[in-house]
Amino acid sequence: MKLKESIIKRRSIRKYEMEELTEEQLTEIKVAIKNIKPLFSDVGKFSYKIISHKEFRKTTGGLFRIDAPHYIVFASDKTDEAKLNIGYVGELAVLKLAEMNIGTVWLGGASSKEEGYEISIAFGKPKEVWRFDQTEAKRKTMTEIATDFSPEQRAVLEYVRLAPSAMNFQPWLFSCEEGNIHIYQVKAGGLIAGMKSIKEMQKIDIGIAIAHFNVVDFTFKNKELLSSKDQKYIGTISF
Repeated sequence: MKLKESIIKRRSIRKYEMEELTEEQLTEIKVAIKNIKPLFSDVGKFSYKIISHKEFRKTTGGLFRIDAPHYIVFASDKTDEAKLNIGYVGELAVLKLAEMNIGTVWLGGASSKEEGYEISIAFGKPKEVWRFDQTEAKRKTMTEIATDFSPEQRAVLEYVRLAPSAMNFQPWLFSCEEGNIHIYQVKAGGLIAGMKSIKEMQKIDIGIAIAHFNVVDFTFKNKELLSSKDQKYIGTISF
């Protein structure tokens, strides 16, 4: 299955069969994650492990816990680069799992006392149906998340637009010019502005969105463009 098809198919699955996946499937997943190159290789250190439902229940608490047979658990050095790396690598893993007909959901509300804990992804055989087409996704319109895009850029951004995010806030803005798409994190307002955990997860959300740019060959770099009061510059996509 091509990445584009996985992006359209993927949705957050919250009900799972509790039967564990086979060792062959788990090995395939581990190899796939290991082979994903992060956005930053020299900074933004993070780690991950795959654990069982029993172990997850022992070590992890918090809101919105989901019962699933397996979980990918991420820890990091807490830098912005690490959060971007986790979102990017984790979402590419999620899309690989969708290709394998394995359901997933990001667990932003979970918490753990383990050192460096960042976020988890539940996964297993889904009890819910997949998404059939992009019209089923409740997302902001293209003009709400991007400016000055060409037809070619819009075609790519349609897949990026489907990226999941905490509370479906979609905290990104894409400023387009010929050959480049500049990525900004939209700073939270309203009730979200007072929720530290959500604001921190939004850095992971940006990494998740960048993962969807893999529908084309691209490079990611930082041009050190100026941020504003409401928007923080993250980096630039060129393709």
